[in-house]
Amino acid sequence: MAGEPHEPRWDIIPLLVLAGLILAGLAGWWLFPTFYRYISNQDCIASGRTDCPSLPTYSR
Repeated sequence: MAGEPHEPRWDIIPLLVLAGLILAGLAGWWLFPTFYRYISNQDCIASGRTDCPSLPTYSR
């Protein structure tokens, strides 16, 4: 056993993939309302209406 070569540990890769999927899901959940408001505003403008709600602007 002492003379055997060390094998790489592949059991951490599924955990890293799972963590990446969870982070991508959380980012989508966090960004979805912003994208939804933007798309709704664009649909309102494209339909020719003039009473569309304005999107909040952030100054630096």
